[in-house]
Amino acid sequence: MDSWKRREREAMDASGEYLEALYENRYGLRHLYDRQAARLLTALRAVGIDQGRLRQMDLLEAAAGIGGVAVWLQPMAQRFFLSDISPYRTRVAHRRAESPAWVGDCEAMAVADEAFDLVLLLESLHHLGAPEAFVREALRVLRPGGWLAVFEGDPTGWNRRLFNLVKRTLGIQTEGTQHRYLLPPDIRGVLEPRFHIRLQKPIVGFFSPLSRIGWGGKRAWALMDVAEDLLQWVCPHTLRYWNIFLAQKPNLV
Repeated sequence: MDSWKRREREAMDASGEYLEALYENRYGLRHLYDRQAARLLTALRAVGIDQGRLRQMDLLEAAAGIGGVAVWLQPMAQRFFLSDISPYRTRVAHRRAESPAWVGDCEAMAVADEAFDLVLLLESLHHLGAPEAFVREALRVLRPGGWLAVFEGDPTGWNRRLFNLVKRTLGIQTEGTQHRYLLPPDIRGVLEPRFHIRLQKPIVGFFSPLSRIGWGGKRAWALMDVAEDLLQWVCPHTLRYWNIFLAQKPNLV
């Protein structure tokens, strides 16, 4: 492992302990993962992957973090696997999702060819030094006709730009590593040479920064969910915080 990857792993271990404590003790972060899982499932249904079809699929979540989304998806899949570069996060995700897990680099996966039907990368593309390498690996480990789901922050959304300005002004550090968000056209450019993009959907996350610090209880988030759903309907592109990309491997069989 080169020095950059070693520093990344150490930073992810350190921030993973903080996230795990926040997840266990504050409702806001648990709610964020719940909403992400729900949004992902909605996007999958839009391309014909409902829960019945998920139960026939083998899934891999790369860079699974502390398993906040994995705990939702694991019961829905035929088989569910996860990996992360951080040993600490991998242990936590394995315990939470009760799924086979390994410490691994998603730019060089220790996985057999054509082993999965769906590969997930959720809010982690910006941590990769070589996104193209991950996409090549995803293509390799997916079966013909398999799917790649990328859920990634959008640096061009108005509310994300405002949040980043507040972070810089106040000196708030919410991630333990250096990161670089690709513009949506750049993500398409990474995916399209190898995959057919079937869906690109902007996702409003107007209140999501509050969940990152664990703020709010169930009643507060129920009200904020209603507001976000309304904003998603009225102005999804202006207030986008993430994008979901669903891309399909060509079926060569």
